[in-house]
Amino acid sequence: LYKALVVNGTEAAAAGGYYQGSALDDTRFMVYAVPKPGVTLDDLAEATDVVIADLIAGGVTDAELTRVKNSLIAESVYAQDSQSSLARIYGTTLTTGGTVEDIAAWNDNIRAVTGDQVIEVARKYLTPARSVTAYLRAAPVEQAAVSEDGAVPESSAAPENSAVQ
Repeated sequence: LYKALVVNGTEAAAAGGYYQGSALDDTRFMVYAVPKPGVTLDDLAEATDVVIADLIAGGVTDAELTRVKNSLIAESVYAQDSQSSLARIYGTTLTTGGTVEDIAAWNDNIRAVTGDQVIEVARKYLTPARSVTAYLRAAPVEQAAVSEDGAVPESSAAPENSAVQ
């Protein structure tokens, strides 16, 4: 997504995805993108959908899959250097129905994933029918009027109960 929309595309200033895989019920896979100036949110959402459809239609290469697997495995190895990360991993796994054996087998399970499995899951879950699109928009910022001498007229000053720093 990042490569298609940010590096090679003109639609996004940032893009990515993440998986929230620890839950008692359905988990979540999310993608996000931040439009470049002049790109509408609707156009960005459409471009994102095209990238996902292209992934499903074209599959993943062995090189792409190997890179992602290596990255996930390296991340899990580095997490073992942090006591707080280990506590989170074990605590989350054990409180959502997993076992210590599940944690020990994680790297082997990642190594076993095939490109065909990735596409099968993408076809099942990355569909418009299962999709929710949300637009995060900043509230309009009202600027205080300032006179030529730098004074802020009383009508533009902050209300008494507001904090201004």
